[in-house]
Amino acid sequence: MLSRETEMLFSRLDCYDVLKTLGKGATSKVKLLQEPTSRILYAAKIFKYSQDDIGLRDQVYTEIECLNRISHKRVIKYFNYCEGGVYRKKNQTSYRCLYILMEYCINGEFYDLINDYGSLDTYLCRFYFRQLIEALEACHRVGVYHGDIKLENLLLDSEFNLKLIDFGSSNYKNLKDLFSIRGTENYMPPEIRQNSRYDPEKVDVFEAGVLLFIMFVGVPPFNFADISDNFYRCLIGEETSKIFWRYHQKKRENKIFTTEFTNLIERMLAFNPGDRPSITDIKEDVWFNAEVPNKEEIVRMIAYLKTNNSES
Repeated sequence: MLSRETEMLFSRLDCYDVLKTLGKGATSKVKLLQEPTSRILYAAKIFKYSQDDIGLRDQVYTEIECLNRISHKRVIKYFNYCEGGVYRKKNQTSYRCLYILMEYCINGEFYDLINDYGSLDTYLCRFYFRQLIEALEACHRVGVYHGDIKLENLLLDSEFNLKLIDFGSSNYKNLKDLFSIRGTENYMPPEIRQNSRYDPEKVDVFEAGVLLFIMFVGVPPFNFADISDNFYRCLIGEETSKIFWRYHQKKRENKIFTTEFTNLIERMLAFNPGDRPSITDIKEDVWFNAEVPNKEEIVRMIAYLKTNNSES
């Protein structure tokens, strides 16, 4: 047994105290760290070290390269990368790891906001969709295409603003294979499911359209974007799209599916990538440019959601 003198209060990652686990993925864990002297908090994405796992190392290098290229308030801030980190547990066992040091977003995952409260009203939904488009525009401007837009890859900072994270599936235009399957299945556009060559901007647009639908309605628009999926086939049909929207209106009588909203969704989720709007087109859209709440209203609206949820 360890003596009291040798027991550690915290696990440690190099010079940082490890306070808790923030999240887990297939290949990594995200931990909350604190630098003991300054007491500054960081989030660290930690990968167990393996010289033989070339695919994992490529994924990590992709993420670092993307974060290095992008400097924008809607994208997670990157501070450092270490390839030879040592993670020491409280029982003093240790292992080598790679880790990416990033800013800590105190209000957690955007997923939790939707999961806890079901869906957002029109104004809150539009506010967050605008912030997502800001993030994608910043990425595309420097040749980075995210490739895995979903609820779980968005965080909320101290003022409840969005931060886009997780660039492990990202693409550099003209620098990577544009045939490889990447992303999350129920967000994937048809061309990726068909293993066809794709335009990475239009992939991000499609995934953002799925996310917009989930934010407003509270459920995905379909199981997967394929003609064999009844909901997707109905959505993209010229005559059957009305049936799709009537179905959701009947299920959610408190929602108003305006023509402006349904038109934007249908364009973003079009089967043919060429029929989807660009980021510039989206920024000029009527629904996109309608009223949004200010910062004080956002905080008040989220506080209201939390209060109502705790009382229900």
